[in-house]
Amino acid sequence: MKRIVALLMLVCLLCAACFAYAQTLTNGYAIDQTVEALGVALTVETLYYDGVTFHLDWRTENLRPETPALVLYTEVTVDGVPVNAVADHPAAHWYPQVFGLFVADEAINNLAWCFLAQVEGYAWKGEVEVTSSFVVKRPTKPMVVVDPEIHVAYENEDTETDRQAMLEAMQAHGVTIAQPDEMDVEAWQKRGYLVVNRYGEHFLEDESVGRAALAGLDLPDAEEKEVKISFRVDLDALIDR
Repeated sequence: MKRIVALLMLVCLLCAACFAYAQTLTNGYAIDQTVEALGVALTVETLYYDGVTFHLDWRTENLRPETPALVLYTEVTVDGVPVNAVADHPAAHWYPQVFGLFVADEAINNLAWCFLAQVEGYAWKGEVEVTSSFVVKRPTKPMVVVDPEIHVAYENEDTETDRQAMLEAMQAHGVTIAQPDEMDVEAWQKRGYLVVNRYGEHFLEDESVGRAALAGLDLPDAEEKEVKISFRVDLDALIDR
């Protein structure tokens, strides 16, 4: 479980680093291209490129926030060739962000994220086609959190405020929270629920959470649709700005 928390915190730190870096770049290219899938709007907003760093911003909004949707960023390609990112694995986020809420007053829907890569040595010249790929998953069953740790209060006041905000957000967006005397996973499954832990990962009997589970790749009982957003941009022109 400590590894899960560490990985989730790493994702947050990487995203913070992305936006901090974006503030130092002025050579941005506005894209503002939106695609909807399974009631989720994905908008690729801005590309920043200076010949060394490749930074792509996108925003995700769950248009049916009464039930959570899972969105996975899978890859970014330039002229069909994958670009290695700082976080070189699929990153998954729930919208609304009802799982793992880190700051009590932050937005829980319509969140912005980014892709950041160091790209020195790539032989890109002139106009290229950039494609950002996502997978949207919408659970087909009601969700229930079966995790005794979710009921454990934190000693730190700010962290406990976050926990309370997370509980309120879950309930407001259609997620049931099993009480301490309701921790029978099989019983919830028989009632037709998709059982997840407090981080939104589906229940694994051996309690060993692998990379695929953390990334949401094997979320069961869910509709799924792949989304690709492509645009053309002159990278040389961005460098010359």
